[in-house]
Amino acid sequence: MSKEIGEDDSGNAASGSLFIGKTVADETEVLLPIQAFKRHFMALGGSGSGKTVLCKCVIEEAVRNNVPVLIVDPQGDISSLAIKGDAEELMRHGTAVEVQKDFFGKARVAIFTPASNRAIPICVNPFKSPSQDVPHEEAVQAIDLTADSLAGFLGYDLNGDAGKSAKAYIFTILEYMWQQGQRIGDMAQLADVVLNPPEKITATLNGLVAKKEPEEIARKLRFLTVGTSSLMFQMGVQIDINLFVDNSDGKVPVNIIYLNTLTSENDKQFFLATLLKELYCWMLKNPSNDLQMLFYVDEISPYIPPYPRNPPPKNAYTLLFKQARKYGIGLVAATQNITDIDYKALAQVNTWCLGRMMTTQDIARVQKIIQSIDPTHADAVLQKLPSLRTGEFLLLSPDLYSDVVDFDVRWLVSKHLT
Repeated sequence: MSKEIGEDDSGNAASGSLFIGKTVADETEVLLPIQAFKRHFMALGGSGSGKTVLCKCVIEEAVRNNVPVLIVDPQGDISSLAIKGDAEELMRHGTAVEVQKDFFGKARVAIFTPASNRAIPICVNPFKSPSQDVPHEEAVQAIDLTADSLAGFLGYDLNGDAGKSAKAYIFTILEYMWQQGQRIGDMAQLADVVLNPPEKITATLNGLVAKKEPEEIARKLRFLTVGTSSLMFQMGVQIDINLFVDNSDGKVPVNIIYLNTLTSENDKQFFLATLLKELYCWMLKNPSNDLQMLFYVDEISPYIPPYPRNPPPKNAYTLLFKQARKYGIGLVAATQNITDIDYKALAQVNTWCLGRMMTTQDIARVQKIIQSIDPTHADAVLQKLPSLRTGEFLLLSPDLYSDVVDFDVRWLVSKHLT
């Protein structure tokens, strides 16, 4: 294997590299340059393969490199990043105690719970518009994401005519309000505007939907002003990406949004869609050539499934995979539901870690992506996947390594609880 990117000529780890494990063959440190994460990082593997531990290792290393992290935690597996692991156990598994001291000396872990006081309550404002100084084309993209997620949240099939009409109706209203410098305050106000739109866009709107459809859109919007769904818009601090990257206290923010406090899958989908839109708008205003944040979703399959499924977060998430690296946002993602993700949407991912896969179906599903990344070693990789141990991964990153890297994930300095 060629010398790893991230080492200097003396073989010492260069600054700005993430230490994620050691090779199986000779225990050489496996390092990933911090800038590599601008091209995104994906962990695939069956249940029990160690994906979450690998991604938590990436998070620990990002913090040690002073990179803020925003995490979406569907099941609660990530929140234990706030708990120190046993130092003696750490040393037994070959990770220096200094690594633990470095992480916990720098990290400021905050856990947010939508619609709940279990930790820090957090809410969304889906009508937060792009600022007026954002270029028109990019503002339209952000407004389109809002209309897309709203129509999906209201129960419309975005691939069907009714869904496309509802989205176009909502988009036209939101774009007009943005152009006029006016804001929609809440769902009830949008429902009122849907039924009594500004005169200048009435003719356009009437050409988009059937005569009775505005009443149906308004009715569905008002449903969201009562019951548990309404808490998602009212309870706690509003999403603020500036808060998520604020290191003015000298600490590195580790922001964990625990989604299981939302009671329905539809609410989870919409919350994430709104978060993704907020992140998109923020990065347009805050471009950087350096990596300025990692955004990690622990299980992505519900949010970026293959065609024809189109849940509310999918378009925004796909857009981030395509564009985020230009603004210094690195995406980290994992899934065990390998057959349920849209690989076309993940074409921008440059670093893949493949864990144990036992089923023929899963292996067949990743065959094309492996062949596109590393056709020379594809057959050997596919044959090896079923025999990998827990915590053992095959790293494919052609920009960084000329060969497939077979490595064991380093031991976590935090306590891994599920």
